[in-house]
Formats: sequence, C-alpha cells, structure tokens
Amino acid sequence: MDEKLFRKVIAMLLVFLVTTQSVFTVSANAATVSSDSTVYDADVIKDSSYTGETIYPLTMIDDFNGTDDWTTGVNVKSSSNVSTILNNPGTPYEGSGCLDVVPEQVKCYEWRSIDRDFSSQPLDLSDANFLAVAANIWGWKSNDFYLRVNLYSGSDKFTATCPINANQWNKIYYDIRECDFKDSITKIEFSYMKNFNLSGVNPGDPGYDYWDGHLQLDELCATSAADFDFQIPDCTEGFTASEDGSTVAQKSDPLDTLVFTAGTADSYLQSPDVNVDAAKYNIIKLSGTDSTASASKIKMQWITSDDTDWSDSKSVTADLDSDFSEGLEFKPGLSPDWSGTIKQVRFELVNGAANDMINIDKMEFSYEETDAYSYAGSLISCEVDGNKTDVILKGSIESAGSAEPQSVSVYQLPLYADEKSEDYSSLTALGTVTTGFDSFQFSIPIAELTDISDKFVAVLTKKDGSTQLVDCPHYVTNPGVLSENTQEYPQAKSIKGLQVQLTSDAENLGVQHAAINISYNSMLTLSDHG
Repeated sequence: MDEKLFRKVIAMLLVFLVTTQSVFTVSANAATVSSDSTVYDADVIKDSSYTGETIYPLTMIDDFNGTDDWTTGVNVKSSSNVSTILNNPGTPYEGSGCLDVVPEQVKCYEWRSIDRDFSSQPLDLSDANFLAVAANIWGWKSNDFYLRVNLYSGSDKFTATCPINANQWNKIYYDIRECDFKDSITKIEFSYMKNFNLSGVNPGDPGYDYWDGHLQLDELCATSAADFDFQIPDCTEGFTASEDGSTVAQKSDPLDTLVFTAGTADSYLQSPDVNVDAAKYNIIKLSGTDSTASASKIKMQWITSDDTDWSDSKSVTADLDSDFSEGLEFKPGLSPDWSGTIKQVRFELVNGAANDMINIDKMEFSYEETDAYSYAGSLISCEVDGNKTDVILKGSIESAGSAEPQSVSVYQLPLYADEKSEDYSSLTALGTVTTGFDSFQFSIPIAELTDISDKFVAVLTKKDGSTQLVDCPHYVTNPGVLSENTQEYPQAKSIKGLQVQLTSDAENLGVQHAAINISYNSMLTLSDHG
C-alpha cells in the first residue's frame, strides 16, 4: 500500500474512533440525565439499609397490636393502630394490628414524619445489628418512595434511609452497627416521601397539588439478622461458633457466604435469637457450596422459650454433600417438641473432625403442610388386576410399636372422609389378614366396591386393642383399564380452534376444536333452594 494512502486511512480511522467515542459519551450522559430527570432530591438515596423476606425479632419495640404511642410530626394529620388497610396487602404483616399514618395534603416530595419518645426509659439495642420494620405505602406512579429512620439520644442523631415498594410489606433492616449511642436511644422518628419532581404532571392533574398516600408500619424490633443471606460485609448476622477453636466469619469473595470452620469433632454453629412461631414455620433450609467437611450428615437442634436445654430429643438430621446449593431441608415440624416459640437453632457436623468447613449462602424458615402421623408400615401398590375383576392391595407392617400386631383390615372410604378420625369399628372391612404382616395382600372384588375412585385405608389392630393406620390412603392407580371407551382420542383436522360460549359460533366459523370455560362457583349454592 502506498505510504500516503496508508497514512490517510489511519487518519480516517482515528477520526472515526474519536467521533464514535464522543457519540457514546453523549449517549451515556443523556441516559444518565434521563434516568435522573424525575428525581426531586438527588441526595435522597439508599443509606445503611437492606431489605429481605423475614424479620427475626431479638427485642420487640412495638408490634402495633395495642395502643398507638406515636406522635404526629411534620405534614402528618393523624396515626392510629388498625386491623385492616385499604390498599394491598390489606392486612397487618404480623399479629392483629399495624400503624396507619395519614398525611396532610402536601406535595409528594415533602417529608411526612411520626415519632415515639423513649426518654423516660431509653432503649438499649447494644446486642442488635439492625433496627427492623415492616413498611407498606400507598402507590402512585413509579416506585420512588423512601422511608427514613432517625434515631436520637439527646442531641445525637443517627440516620438511615431505604427505598420501598408500594402495596406490599417491605421488610427493612436499618444497619445500626455504626450508631454510637444504640445502647441509649431516646426517640425513634420515621419519615417518608416520594422522590418525584412531578415531571410530566400538569397543574390540575391528580397528584399535582398533593399526594396523600398512607404509610403503614408493623413489627418494629431490634434484630441480629438481616434475612440470613449473609450479604452484608463483616456481619455474621448473629451466628456464633462453639468456643473450642471453631470460627465463623462472613466473606464476600468470590460469593457472599458464612464460613464455619470446626475446631473439634463436636463443634457447632449457633444462630442468634430468631423467636419464630413453630406453628407458622416448620421447615429450615440451608443452602451452600464448597463444603470440605469429612462428615456426611449435619444435625440441627433447637431450643424454645419454654425449654432452653439443648438435647438430641429436639433435633433432626440431613445428609450433607459438598455442594448443597439446592438446599438441605430440615423438617423439625414433624417432631412434637417443635412447638411454641423457637428461640435458637444449632448445627453440628455428625462424626466430623477438626478443620471441617462449610460455606452457607442462606438459611431460611418456611412452612408446608406435613403429616406428622406415625404410620405402622406402607402400602406398596393398589391396582386393578389383569382380569379386571379385583383390586389388588399390597403392603407391609414395619413398626407396630411395643404392642404385638393382631390383624390388618382394609376399608373403602369416600374422598372427603378423614381417615384419622374415622370410627372403623362401625365400618365393614373389605378384607382382613391375621398373619404375614411383613408382606400382606388383599384381593378385593370390584363388584363389592361402591366407587372405584374412592380411597383405600389399611388399619392395623394390635393385641392390646389399639389401632394404627398402616399408611396414608391409597387410590387405584390404573382405573383406565375399566373404561368402556378405549378408542384413541380423536385428532382434529386442523389446528384451527377457538374458545367459545356457544358451540353454534364455532360451527359457523368452521373451527375443528373448541374449549368452553365452566365456572364451577356459579354452579354451587349454600342452600338447597337456589
């Protein structure tokens, strides 16, 4: 290539790059300006706050279930404890009440405040990492709402701010670890506003002259935890290790995690006070990765507000893999000792060793319906035989307790019957066996059944006269073999289909298949006369 031509090409490339960079820079700046164009006060930002899913009270400050002890401040007309709220979610976060704050009719970007005085008995929150509260707010336009807390001790002041979403309970944790006077708080003040400069809202439009959105607060407390997801630097969220050389620390590189290293084979990791209602939470799930523990199992123990002794009688165990990112599920709700208020939980590596290490990404409490009934065995199968004349039910007795088995009987119950409360002495058994409890079988003639879709229940009778269900109810798994119509489902001539109200419409349009919605609730009645 000619040297002059080469220089010309290079110069053109440089011009293009500089011009492109300028365009990109202008575009980026324009985007920044655009994103900030509706903000009223750029200094109102998230500060010393986090949000999550659950609040674990260490010290309850106000549950808002009793009298309203709060004082209205700037731009607030009134406040009161209420049992229902007009916007979503409609009910208090916890308990029977929450605080409803009614503002004056002022611009949306004006702060509204309420406060509560504790000067006669200052709050000592020295054991807590966070001030937690559930907050809800009436929505209008985008979610640019902010809730600020001011803590006072005489003339000293600590401030933290959190953005919140409308029409839902926001679980907020204000980080008070840097509050120098958290052992002597004399006043708590909450303020809220919508950080919106009314861009695009014209005089006379709704919201221009004022915004009177209510604020609701609930479950105000001090806590050690911020949702137990361990994303806050240098904060173990109240978890401690046994004093035997064990360590626990929060680490953020490469992922946010809680790292526990065992000092001995009997080391444990202990939670802070969680104070959860056993009736509302019956499952605990641990998620994590990169476990280098030699132990193959991990045991979880708990104590309650009424029973503070750690013991294996209040424990459950789960298998431990090196990668448990999908979660280890502990189901203490199956134990009768999981009751009342759960105060703390503790984790111990079973048959572990010194220097065993596990990384925990999250601990969470949840609830699911569980069957705590102690069954005597299991039902293996329930199906129509090859001759289509009998239902074959197979099972076995595995644990009859201290009493010796006498017989096993099988009963047919309608779908709605409660098998656990049924009086079987008043029912006629479909069959009974008195031997071979480790592997029994019933052949039940179909002609004797009232409905093939009913449920079948096997009941063990013991020699001491007591009874016990063998397993949960079972249903025939192959009822289709008794069907009179066995032809294949018809294939439509084309994919042309329609959801219709009148089949004549579908026929006139020439569709090949149609769907009709049936509203079951409109077919039901609470009386027998319409």
